[in-house]
Amino acid sequence: MFGNTIQVVLDQQSFWDAVIGTPFEKSTAPGSDIWSTSAGRLYDRIDIMNALAKYPCLEYLFKLDQDDIACAAINRTIGNRINRKGKTAREVLKLNADDWGEVKGKHIRLTPDALGIHRIARRKKLKMNMELISWCGHIRGWEAYFRQICQMMQGADIPRMMKYCQKNGLSLMDYKDHLSMMRFLGMGPQDREFLTPKNFAECHHELAVRMGDVKDTQITVKIQSRIQTGILDEYFFSAEGLTLRPAFTAAEIVSEGNYLKHCVAGYVDRYAEGGTVICFLRDDRDLKKPRYTVEFSTNGLLVQCRGFRNDLTDEAKAQKEADKERLELFWKLHRMYRNDLARMKKHERRAKVA
Repeated sequence: MFGNTIQVVLDQQSFWDAVIGTPFEKSTAPGSDIWSTSAGRLYDRIDIMNALAKYPCLEYLFKLDQDDIACAAINRTIGNRINRKGKTAREVLKLNADDWGEVKGKHIRLTPDALGIHRIARRKKLKMNMELISWCGHIRGWEAYFRQICQMMQGADIPRMMKYCQKNGLSLMDYKDHLSMMRFLGMGPQDREFLTPKNFAECHHELAVRMGDVKDTQITVKIQSRIQTGILDEYFFSAEGLTLRPAFTAAEIVSEGNYLKHCVAGYVDRYAEGGTVICFLRDDRDLKKPRYTVEFSTNGLLVQCRGFRNDLTDEAKAQKEADKERLELFWKLHRMYRNDLARMKKHERRAKVA
């Protein structure tokens, strides 16, 4: 009949019943990673089936347990790291025979970051096997840190440095910060005892102390100027027996790093110049005793909250676990406070204009 609209609804069960026995059965099964994609979260099965039908390699990747790669392709976040028109898994992943043989033989699960690191490593002719490359890219964002590490320490033994990080369980973000401090102090690839120290935590702390010693009073003036303008008001907050506040001086930041044995001193310049926000989070029962050092991005997003030795010791891990629920509630309340403060300042600006 003219003028009538017929709405067809395909529910989940009907969809799964339809794909049973087809080549799409494994990848679209209930609970599979495909539903974590943007299309899957929005229940847009048409987008998903269109991608699987258009690029048969995606189904093949799911069957090979390379789900991270396939999902990134569906989300359109993989870029040109894969060849969607490849006829074999090796061609799709842009790997040579030896690299694919290692991936297949060792059942290595790759990520988009790992594929990106693979391209950098092969272009720079770095002797890194796929197992090491996979580790370097197993966390989202580490490809960028790997790229920065290569740029900062050109001529250094990058594979040796990555093996060192893997062996010691170091985050590439923390290691990149370590190298940044070395560069600030005029160190380079020749300073091997600092590139791969026997005790990373102690060496990291030593570099932070050295950096703190070369900071001058101009930095403190810049920090206090930021506070006086009021742009850091949202970081003065108390709840759940905890108090958050911005760092007031360069010396205070260095002292915080010395006490907690981490590298916050390396962030002094960025904080003073407005490139980040460094705060202290302390227990109300002892406001003078450092507990956690916090970094926020310039738009107020929580970047990191680190305790003693970057929470790497057993004691620090236990402390962080004991504070877990309280910290989660604290950050939730802080977000609410920031939103309320932003609305209040907006109203004040409108009132002045009026």
